[in-house]
Amino acid sequence: MLPYLRPPIINMRALVGDDIAAARTVELGLMELGSLVRQMQADLALFDFAMSNLAAQEKDEVPDEVSIEWLGLAARDGASAVFKFAEDMAAITIAMNRCPMLLSLVDHTQRRAASKAFGTYFPDFAGIRHSGQHGAAELYGAGKGDKHLLQDGALFINNLFNRRLETSFLGRLVSYELDTRTLDRLGEVRDLYWKAFAKAALY
Repeated sequence: MLPYLRPPIINMRALVGDDIAAARTVELGLMELGSLVRQMQADLALFDFAMSNLAAQEKDEVPDEVSIEWLGLAARDGASAVFKFAEDMAAITIAMNRCPMLLSLVDHTQRRAASKAFGTYFPDFAGIRHSGQHGAAELYGAGKGDKHLLQDGALFINNLFNRRLETSFLGRLVSYELDTRTLDRLGEVRDLYWKAFAKAALY
């Protein structure tokens, strides 16, 4: 389990005028990064719980359908958390660019390191989330799925293999795994991003 860390609280006393409103948006965005890491932590806990339920069943029992659904639900929601994390970083950047005084206090080397780490750890985040948040008919019906077909003609829609969620997206097979390493990596990006705001924070 990741330790609880407090997000940076922007020192509004160092700001004036319109910078304050933009800085509040940045502050809320920084808080949201923490919430999304906790969302994935909850998804992982649900996935592990469902796995333990299934493992406890006798071999000749009918598989627990609710636990099976929990596995897919947790995996898809974890993918959504990663996608929203990227959206939130982008929104923070937009708000920060409207706040010159705050911008001057941010460690941009550290912030770029966070963005680079996210891109390295989650290169396929958009595609993975895409199929998880839209219905199969909307994405793949009436010929829409043609652009997502793999070279061999195969089409995967939210296939779960152990802890790996796989889906076809724009002719490629994209995936991520809902496990402690993925959670730790998202937490690492959060920490890197938060540290970039150390000089602008009260604590």
